Amino acid sequence: MKHREILFHGGIVRSMEGTASEEALLVRGNRIAAIGPVRRLRSQAASAELIDLKGSTLLPGFIDTHTHFFEWARKLSGVDLSGARTLEEVRGKLRSYREHAAPGAVWLGGSGWDPRLLRGEKKPDRQLLDEIFPEQPVALESRDFHTLWCNSAALKLAGVLDGREPPEGGEIGRGSDRSPDGLLYETAWELILKARPPEPEAVRQSWLKKAIAEAHRFGLSSFHSMEPLPAHRSYDELARRGELQMRVVYHSPVKELERRIAEKRPSYSGTDPWLRWGGVKIFADGSLGSASAYMLDPYPDGGHGRLLVDEQDLSETILMAGRNGIAPSIHAIGDGAMRIVVNALLDARASLQREGMDLHPLARIEHAQCVRSEELQRMSSLSLSCAMQLVHLMDDLPLLSELWPDQGAHVYRARSLLSHGMRVILGSDAPVASIDPRQGICAATTRQREEDRSQGSFFAQECLEEEEALLAYTKWAAQAAAWDEELGSLGAGKLADLVALEAPDPDDPYGWKRARIRMTMVDGEIVYDELP
Repeated sequence: MKHREILFHGGIVRSMEGTASEEALLVRGNRIAAIGPVRRLRSQAASAELIDLKGSTLLPGFIDTHTHFFEWARKLSGVDLSGARTLEEVRGKLRSYREHAAPGAVWLGGSGWDPRLLRGEKKPDRQLLDEIFPEQPVALESRDFHTLWCNSAALKLAGVLDGREPPEGGEIGRGSDRSPDGLLYETAWELILKARPPEPEAVRQSWLKKAIAEAHRFGLSSFHSMEPLPAHRSYDELARRGELQMRVVYHSPVKELERRIAEKRPSYSGTDPWLRWGGVKIFADGSLGSASAYMLDPYPDGGHGRLLVDEQDLSETILMAGRNGIAPSIHAIGDGAMRIVVNALLDARASLQREGMDLHPLARIEHAQCVRSEELQRMSSLSLSCAMQLVHLMDDLPLLSELWPDQGAHVYRARSLLSHGMRVILGSDAPVASIDPRQGICAATTRQREEDRSQGSFFAQECLEEEEALLAYTKWAAQAAAWDEELGSLGAGKLADLVALEAPDPDDPYGWKRARIRMTMVDGEIVYDELP
């Protein structure tokens, strides 16, 4: 139900514009009409509906700047292996799912299994899946989305058992007898994606609507999507029907770059109030969990991870995109990948400047998880956003001592990136981690797990202040998409995307995890309401 006029009062209004908090906020239609003292606003709108915040804090709606939202939506409807720490626990979850799942699905999808299982004495393999699903094709995504675990039926349909090779950058896992073991790494996923029939669009729409409603419970009003082109088509269909209820910035895979150039789809332009084109997503390396992030120093097993792009090719891709107004959004996790990405960005910028242009002002590095000081100095000359998921730190702490024992000072350097002129923006990488922004804010400000509080913060000098963490989920996030004139802060004329939540306990460093979301408003419509 759309409200003509609503006056929020009885709480604290934080505009995120660096000004003092206010008493009240007036919404008229889908826009903010005014912020200020409650008496003055009531005189301006005597007939407005009054909503008492009961002490809650009113903020701009949260923006998650890095998700795989459709995959998160799929996860909510598929088998969820999150939390399973051993293969026996995985086996139990799969058996339980098989016993209770509704019939009808041709393929079984799922996600959330822990990539640390790959380093166990007994690794995931297709034989385990074949025991439970001997005929139905199964493809299960690891929690970090860099490995796909398949059964024999899925591998057969994809041609893997008949010798089909993976595309460049991918690898097919093999057992001691050199036969496929059921694990597909990085771009080898494409073999399964081509074999798996697409879900009916009606099913995709229902998954997305369910997921959007769930995201509203966490105060989200906008997200960035890093996914294949069919996801954009689904968002676009919802938007055309007026059912999206979430503002989406879509970053397309690099393989779609020529199509975007031909169709004249530059980054962060246009006037669509719901769906806009972001950058072009490029993978430089893998992930920490799969030990495939590309590192300068070797892992304990002697490897350096996986480099997924050639430096010169990357520079040329950035150059081609820049000539056509398209920003790069480059996945880089390891310090080796960061070095190559910074090299390529500097090289492409020099080429563009010789042509009278410049690097796109909203170029991004996704994750920026391990950054050496030499790269920080070189990055300071670039105009970059670093889309970080500090919530990962909570899960990565045990992995760091195992895989990157000497790199702690270089990991998740949010404070250092800010001080060197980067725009730090925060997100979840959902479904890899919780999409709840409160978890991310808590991680950014504490850099420690609550159960390990006695050990202190992990390199505490890299903690963000509460205000900075909030800006990274609101105003800075909107700036990173050139949407800040309408989103990301509260002011007259801006879109009415709001979240009301209980004020965190100032004496509890983990208070943000427990601050209850009381209301979410998107485009002037209350989409989640738990106000007392």
